[in-house]
Amino acid sequence: MSGRLGESNKHSRSLTAIRAAVPPGKWAEENHARDQMHALRREQILREAARCFNRQGYHGTTIEDIARCLKVSTAALYYYFNSKEEILFQCHQMALEVGAAGLRIAEGSRGPAGDRLQKVAWQCLRKVR
Repeated sequence: MSGRLGESNKHSRSLTAIRAAVPPGKWAEENHARDQMHALRREQILREAARCFNRQGYHGTTIEDIARCLKVSTAALYYYFNSKEEILFQCHQMALEVGAAGLRIAEGSRGPAGDRLQKVAWQCLRKVR
């Protein structure tokens, strides 16, 4: 038992040394960067999935098709999304967010309704590309 206690103390000392060597803000920065990369990859998957759905239809598109277009494994896609249904749902969510952003821009602008509607359309087209 004393051997285990010694190992535990050794482990505690090594954690203390690591904590002293890495400033507290460093981990937060690394976590933030990791979260940003995760969000970026999810967005890339959603954009490519939307292209696949537009070309082949939802039922004609497989997870393998999306993975092939992205040049990643299907396991990589499942790391970011649980299912093809979730990917479709998130594609719709992204489209709704783009439309809502366009509407906010139009609401904040002045001019005839037709001009404001055109601003919404342009905003949506810019974001979808």
